[in-house]
Parts: sequence; structure tokens; C-alpha cells
Amino acid sequence: MNIFLNKYISIMRILLAIMFLFLFVSCSKANENYENYIKNNPPKYEEVIFYYDDFDINNGEKKFITLTCSNCHSREDNVIIGPGLKNIYKKGDNYILRSILYPDEYILEGYKNLMPNIYKNESRKDIEDIIAYIKTFK
Repeated sequence: MNIFLNKYISIMRILLAIMFLFLFVSCSKANENYENYIKNNPPKYEEVIFYYDDFDINNGEKKFITLTCSNCHSREDNVIIGPGLKNIYKKGDNYILRSILYPDEYILEGYKNLMPNIYKNESRKDIEDIIAYIKTFK
């Protein structure tokens, strides 16, 4: 009877060791999958900072027109499709930058998010030039 009990205990130890090993491998794989997910899907609204210190307002104006910003936004207070941009600079650089990069983050009451995602294809320098141009709308 004692031999049977010792074999039973040994088998149980082996099964427990296999279970813990399986659990460890599963958790490691799940953690790796989670870390890969986070790396490939950053938070929706990561911290946004300006990359450049000098801006080309003429390039910003050209981009504002060629990217059709002016089809929806006026330089004044009047509404075309989107809100007018007069005095938008008072809301701060980060507000304007985030509004361009993440158009669904700040949606003014009475408006729908119709902003196209074409800006994701533009260089950061061009976007910052557009913002410098927008800041002249006073």
C-alpha cells in the first residue's frame, strides 16, 4: 500500500509540475501578446508635442489650400462646413495640433466630425507650418 501511495504522490507531483509549466508558458505568451498589442496600437491620444522651432507660414498657407482645409474652414468666424478659425490660436498650439491629428477628439457642439484623415500622410513639418499659418487668423 505504501508503494502505491508513493507512486500516486510522484504522479501527482509530475502532473502539478506540468500544470504549473503550462500555466507559466500561457501567461508568458499572453503577456508577450499584450506587449505586442500595446506596441502596435499606441493609446489613441498620445502626448503631442511640436517637433520644430521654426515655421514656414507660406508653406502652411499653400498646404492649407492644397489640402482643401479652406473648403471647410474660413479665416473668419463664419461657418462653411466646419467652424471658422478666427482667433483659434487662443486655444493654444496643442489644441490645434491635436485637432488636426485627432479630429474626433475635440468636436464642437453642433458639428459632426467630417475632418478627413489625409493629414496622417503629411509630414509633421507641413502640419506645423499649417498651424503657424492658422495662428495668423486674428
